[in-house]
Amino acid sequence: MKKNKLVIILLALVIIAALGYIGFRALDSVDLAEGYLYEEENLLLYAKVTNAEKIAVDVTEWKVESEQGIPVLRNRQEAYGGRIEDEKLVLQQDAEKTWSATFTKDELVFIDPVSDAVTAEARWKAATLATYEAKQKALDERIRQEAEKKKKEKALEEERVQLAKKLDQLKRLKADLLENTNYLNESQFSDETSVSQSHMEQMQGLLEEVKSYASSPSLHRVEFEVMGATVESMSVLRDGVRILEENIDRKKKAMTNLIEILESDLADLEKTWEAVKEEVQDAENQLKELETVKAATTQALAQAEERIVASEKELSAAEKKADELLRQAQGLVNQTKEKHKF
Repeated sequence: MKKNKLVIILLALVIIAALGYIGFRALDSVDLAEGYLYEEENLLLYAKVTNAEKIAVDVTEWKVESEQGIPVLRNRQEAYGGRIEDEKLVLQQDAEKTWSATFTKDELVFIDPVSDAVTAEARWKAATLATYEAKQKALDERIRQEAEKKKKEKALEEERVQLAKKLDQLKRLKADLLENTNYLNESQFSDETSVSQSHMEQMQGLLEEVKSYASSPSLHRVEFEVMGATVESMSVLRDGVRILEENIDRKKKAMTNLIEILESDLADLEKTWEAVKEEVQDAENQLKELETVKAATTQALAQAEERIVASEKELSAAEKKADELLRQAQGLVNQTKEKHKF
C-alpha cells in the first residue's frame, strides 16, 4: 500500500515537471521571423526583429518622393519595444500609442499600420536582413538612375526653353531696331531750319525798310515810329529763332537717347545671335536678315549724327545772324533819332 502511494506521488511530480517545462518553453519561444519585408514599386519597409530576453522591432522605411520633378529616396527609422498579448504582437514607443499585428513565422500583418505609406492589413513577408539589404540596394540604384535621367531631361528642356527665349529676344530686338531706326530717320530738323531761314529773310527785309527810313533826308515822326515798330518786329523774330533752337535742343536730346537705345540693342542683337547661331535651323537666312537690320541701323545712326552736327552749326549761325541784324536795326534807329532830334 505504501509502495503504491509512493509511485503515485512520483508520477504526479513527473507530470507537474513536464507541464512546467512545456509552459516555460511556450513563454520563452515566440514564433517570429528574423524580419519582415513589405515592398511596392516606390516603397520598401523592413521590420527587423530581435527576439531575446525582450522583443524589439526596428522598422526602416525607404520611400520615393519627388523634389522639383526629380525622384528622391527618403529614409525613416523607428524603434519599438514589443510583447505578445492575446496571440498578437504589440509594439510600443511610449506609454500611450501602441500598434498591434498578427504574425506567423512567414507573415506579419499590422492591424494598426506603423507607416502612413501602407494601409491596414498590409502583408509583410518574412525576409532575412541580407534579402532586405539587396532589395534596398537595388531600389537605391534604380532611383539614382531615374534621377540622373530626369536631371538630363530637365537640363535638355531648360536648354530648349532658353533657346526659345533667346530666339524670341532676337526677333523682338530686330523688330525694335527696325521700328526705332525708322523713327530716327523721321527725326529731322528741316521744319525748324526752314522756319529759321524764313525768319532770317523776314528780318533782312525789315532791316532794309529800317535802312530806307534812316536814309530819308526828311523823316516825319510818324515814320520814325513806324521805323521803331519795325525794329520791334525784328526783335520778335529774333526771339522766335531762339525758341526754335530750344525746340531743336529737345529734339536732339530725344534723338541722342534713341541713338543710345539703338546702339545698346545692336550690341544685344550681336550677343544674342552668337548664343543661338549654332542652334537655329535657317541660320543662313537669319544671318542675312540680321545683316540687313544691322546695316540699316548703322546707316541711320551715322546720318542722325550728321544731322545733329549740321543743325547745331545752322542754328548757331542763324542766332548770330539774327542778333547782328537786330543790332544793325537798333543802331540805325538810334542814329536816326539823334539826326532828326526825335
